[in-house]
Amino acid sequence: MKTFIGIVRDHSGSMSGLMSAAMKDYNGVISSIREGAQRTGETVYLSVAEADGVVIPRESLVAIGQVNDIRHYHTGGQTPLFDAVGYLIDQFESLPAYSIDKDTTFVINVVTDGHENASRMWTAQRLGAAIKRLMATDKWSFSFRIPKNGSGRYTLQSAGVPAESILEWDTTEEGMRESSHRTQEAFTGYLSAKAMYGTASPQAAATRQAFYATNLSTVKAADLQKNLWDVTSQVKFFPVGPGDDHKQIQTFAEEKVGKLSLGAAFYQLTKPEKNLYDGRQIAIRDKRTAKVYAGTNARTLLGLPATGTVKVTPGDHGNFDIFVQSRSTNRYMVGGTQLMYWANAAQGGPATNQAQIDSAKAKAATPMQAAANQFSNAVQNAYAKAQAPVKQSMPYQGALPKHVIQPPWNASRDNHKTMKRDNNGRFIRAA
Repeated sequence: MKTFIGIVRDHSGSMSGLMSAAMKDYNGVISSIREGAQRTGETVYLSVAEADGVVIPRESLVAIGQVNDIRHYHTGGQTPLFDAVGYLIDQFESLPAYSIDKDTTFVINVVTDGHENASRMWTAQRLGAAIKRLMATDKWSFSFRIPKNGSGRYTLQSAGVPAESILEWDTTEEGMRESSHRTQEAFTGYLSAKAMYGTASPQAAATRQAFYATNLSTVKAADLQKNLWDVTSQVKFFPVGPGDDHKQIQTFAEEKVGKLSLGAAFYQLTKPEKNLYDGRQIAIRDKRTAKVYAGTNARTLLGLPATGTVKVTPGDHGNFDIFVQSRSTNRYMVGGTQLMYWANAAQGGPATNQAQIDSAKAKAATPMQAAANQFSNAVQNAYAKAQAPVKQSMPYQGALPKHVIQPPWNASRDNHKTMKRDNNGRFIRAA
């Protein structure tokens, strides 16, 4: 099976404060794709287009195993975002028929800290029509990382990009790291679902229609212990048998526990949900230990926005089961799943308890204790950063492929040699 992946990198001037983070982001994403291809046996080819005033191709249909990390990230121009995406569409659609089979799929992933402002060939209408046409084939996936609090989501959804394939991020180094982690998880889930279930399977199709779907394939038990509360002793599980299929959740729950408090019943997430409402609690059960964890960070671990109502498409849940709080009395149960009963959830669950504990600690702490705690946390954070591995890499040595849009300056692999620093230490193009 083959997957052709196209990545659009934003190299506009506004990215100048995020050059290091953007470089690490790209290298991390490439690493996750490379590892996913090795693990699943998928044949992956990569093309990369820079949006920097014009579209500058950087990789052109290169086998993922031959793609090297980058060691610098220049910025400077405007953002021809539509042209960059259109360039990759044209390239993939121009592939000879013999290189494509029924299991071949295409992914175009875009990261930007702004919005379109410099395209000359592709308009929003043209790009929207192409995205809708290609998405309808069930072979293509388009995903975008865009800044929060802008009009980008509306523009992209109007162009046919599913809401679950749009990830809004804070345009900070921390925001870049978080969105990079989610993108790496999304590529891992995409390749895993295709390899495990087949290209035509509902699971693989779901990752194409909802790139940023729920995914726990890379989450470890330690992540749950660190970020969530252990509520194992507070919950009970009841299997939903064939005779209970399509039974209303309140009826089923009250047959098991008596009078049901609204919010105490959790259904097992096994199928797409049109609306996972804001404020609904999520619990994660480790299949290997039967431990159950919950808390406000559960959404983040699943790759979902921390707040807001979202459509949820189950992806690769690895060694975990996911249970979602129901505040409906007439939701239909699904045979073969389980219902989780958690009485404390009706009163707010661990999030409320944590808030109360934090408040009590703050009132009890003396100024000296608070300063000691702050110093201890700073030392631990500094030590963790110092121990973080630094990935070594070498620059790509290949020749730049021919391309349609000719840049007005030297766009070779060694284009940093045409750059110089200004008085503020930033890179600018040499005359």
